[in-house]
Amino acid sequence: MLDEIGTVDTGNGDAAAETTAFDRPRRFCRIDEDKWFFGVCQGLSAYSDIAVEWVRVIFIIGTFFTGGALILGYLLLAFVLPQVRDRREYDASLRTHAGAA
Repeated sequence: MLDEIGTVDTGNGDAAAETTAFDRPRRFCRIDEDKWFFGVCQGLSAYSDIAVEWVRVIFIIGTFFTGGALILGYLLLAFVLPQVRDRREYDASLRTHAGAA
């Protein structure tokens, strides 16, 4: 019976062999699809798996509390980060980099 079904994982196995969502390769870049200004919030959303609306709200509140310092960081990231067209291209680049590692 176990040959057909496979062994039962009791959770006592090697913890290093387990993979989680955080083990996946990630790249921080700008995404042009549905961007408002430069696509930095879209890229941060894809990088962190948070809805882009939440990233934008956090950015706006953070900009208010830092006296506008986050705007300078946003502009710096807009010119430094690599750019991709859409989320599919971003996901394809993750698969490419995961295969290379």
